[in-house]
Amino acid sequence: ATRARKGRVSSDAPPWLPADRRVFALLAAAILGSLPYLVHPWYESSGDASLYLSTAESLLRGEGYRYLGEPFVVRPPGFSLLLVPVLALRGFDFAALNAFVALWGAAAVLLLFAHLRPRLGAALAAATGLAVWLAPGFRELSTQILSDLPGLALLIGCLLLEAWASRRRSAAREIALGLAV
Repeated sequence: ATRARKGRVSSDAPPWLPADRRVFALLAAAILGSLPYLVHPWYESSGDASLYLSTAESLLRGEGYRYLGEPFVVRPPGFSLLLVPVLALRGFDFAALNAFVALWGAAAVLLLFAHLRPRLGAALAAATGLAVWLAPGFRELSTQILSDLPGLALLIGCLLLEAWASRRRSAAREIALGLAV
């Protein structure tokens, strides 16, 4: 991007064409349609998942961000806060908790498509998204109650927000970006 007059920044990003929207819709349908086949209903044991669930349960009970009765200071409470509504609605329903994380993974792949589309075109961005979605490591992370995929989705969202803020610089856009980061 090059600097233009009066604080405007020109963008090399092509507009979303109807064909781009169709490819995005097909990618979203494929990913969301695969969730019932890819998300399992059991708990994948890990220390981190147990900590997230325990601290989310503590938050839900109104005890604050605590683990075994003590304030928990090892990690910030972001992911535990995201889990609270799922626990409030479904309890320890691991199919619902795993689906919640998998939806964050789906969001990350769709945001990745939006991030890559200006550089690669819709077809290659979709192929990349499908490759990521079907990668064994990504599949494993999509069915574990861990903060990796929500963090990835939010990171890619921040990259898209930065591109938006760079297209036309303004204090409001910079503040929105700063708050998101």
